[in-house]
Amino acid sequence: MSTFLEILKYILPSLVVAGTVFYMLKKYFAEEKSKRDFEFRKQNDQMAFPIKIQAYERLSLFLERIRIHNLIGRIQNKDMDPQIFVHALMMGVNHEYEHNLVQQIYTSDKLWEIILFAKNEIIHSLHETNTLNQSKTIEEIKNYLYTEAIPKTDPIIDTAILAIKKEIQLLL
Repeated sequence: MSTFLEILKYILPSLVVAGTVFYMLKKYFAEEKSKRDFEFRKQNDQMAFPIKIQAYERLSLFLERIRIHNLIGRIQNKDMDPQIFVHALMMGVNHEYEHNLVQQIYTSDKLWEIILFAKNEIIHSLHETNTLNQSKTIEEIKNYLYTEAIPKTDPIIDTAILAIKKEIQLLL
């Protein structure tokens, strides 16, 4: 029995020391991992910030490019059938949208919904123009767009651009 107690006198303190060292090393390595993770996130955020800003710039440009008066200016419409002209405007909106679709990964879901709503309202307004002006000339359709469609759609685009500005302010 005394040999057992003698062995226990050496083993017990060794186990306590080993347990303490294990606990301290575990805590140290957890803190080091936390520091590395923080540095990684910080470095990643520094690299991602310019990309996010660029995405917001591109989305603002997208919204400006799908304003109806900007679309009209980009489409050569002399000798064009009026229905084809309106269809070309819709295709312009969809082309711009497809070109900027990937930007949604850099925005909040709410902002993307606002941008998508603005795009869909432009398409809806153009479709409505096409439906209501079946037998009109291209000049009459342009007049309708300037007097009816643009006053309805420009405030929606302005709201979407304002939402982009607000989201950028959250980043700064």
